[in-house]
Amino acid sequence: MDFAKISLSKAFFIIALSSVLNRVFTMLKDILVAREFGRESSIEMFLLSYITPYTISTIVGGAIGAAFIPLFFRAQKQKINFVSEIYFLTLFIGVALSVLLFLTFEPLMLFLNHDLSQQVFSENGKWPFLNLCWFLIPTLSSALLASYLNCMGYFAFPLLCFAISPAISVVALLWFPHSISALSIATLLGFFLEALSLLIFVNFLGHLKLFSFKKISECVAFIKASTLLLGGNILNSSAELIDKSMGGMLGHGNVAALEYGSRIPFGLGNFLRTSIGNFAVPRFSQAIAKKEFSNARKDLIHFILVYVSAGLVISLGVFYLSDWLISLIFQRGAFSPKDTQVVSHVQKILAFQLPVFIGSSLGMWMLVALQKQKLILFIAAICFIVNTLGNWFLMKSMGVIGISIATIIVYALSMILTLGFSFWKLLSH
Repeated sequence: MDFAKISLSKAFFIIALSSVLNRVFTMLKDILVAREFGRESSIEMFLLSYITPYTISTIVGGAIGAAFIPLFFRAQKQKINFVSEIYFLTLFIGVALSVLLFLTFEPLMLFLNHDLSQQVFSENGKWPFLNLCWFLIPTLSSALLASYLNCMGYFAFPLLCFAISPAISVVALLWFPHSISALSIATLLGFFLEALSLLIFVNFLGHLKLFSFKKISECVAFIKASTLLLGGNILNSSAELIDKSMGGMLGHGNVAALEYGSRIPFGLGNFLRTSIGNFAVPRFSQAIAKKEFSNARKDLIHFILVYVSAGLVISLGVFYLSDWLISLIFQRGAFSPKDTQVVSHVQKILAFQLPVFIGSSLGMWMLVALQKQKLILFIAAICFIVNTLGNWFLMKSMGVIGISIATIIVYALSMILTLGFSFWKLLSH
């Protein structure tokens, strides 16, 4: 497929419409969770337990998908198919990481928040939270298969599949209200069904040969590229874990305040990121593989002008409607008007992450296409240091609002660095 011939607006709307179902069910899930649990200790523990494998999944899955796409287009020119080898390698990584997390789960939770872990484990037991370790297996598999289908031009199907997990969680919360165990089982089951659906579709297309492991050289190149990206993703994605952990240091309810306050800005950001990235990364990678650097540079400028501007407009809307949005979506049941006030303040700050988050993503995708993994690792290291120091200093005087401000600063720095290096490398060709 020639991505240069596909209209940007057409691709955006196909991907955006396909991801709406996922966003709707995710929002319904958040509403039900807020109604049933508010900022209780049990949901704080669930969020802390969830964010650990989720962060690992984002780190490793992002590295796998990002490393795969440019290598796929390079291999396509040489008429090499190495998808099966990479798929089984990904499954092995998922199993190994799940086992490791399962074995270290309790000490890790005690390290992140000792008092909360002891309290909730004594009241609810460990297994509702321990179950979440295993969703690394299906999520990593889904990340690779979705990247492959995007390269083949099947943008819509992976996004439709990703609505399965939140949909099952919604059903579980309606049938078993105020049950952490039901929420845990539904989350795990949903992720496995998503991965199975993608695998069946790829097999139906005849693009995956089971138990094939012949393209060793391509696997080595993939491992080298993904290892460097993994280092960058570890530093980038662990920022969320650091934010939550430092929020926990501020006292009861602050982790939940950060979580609820980030839901709408992060949801919109991820929606735009998915709608743009599922098309932009293959397009950038294909242009670089063909050595069409001028076209890649023009595409990048066009994407910045359109989507960063759109992100700024949406940010202003979320800022001015923040109180109303939080009240409408979350304020019911255990979620009080006081919770609405706290969460709204967090959301007003995080709303302005949208334009810088999109700009940073565009720059990162171009560096991925250029296979400049060392630069990505360098930028991630700088942002990690700034995020940690920013949280530490700002939270002392501003509390949870300070953590939110530090997040904006880090995304802005990342945007400047990634876009700056991208244009520098493109112009050098």
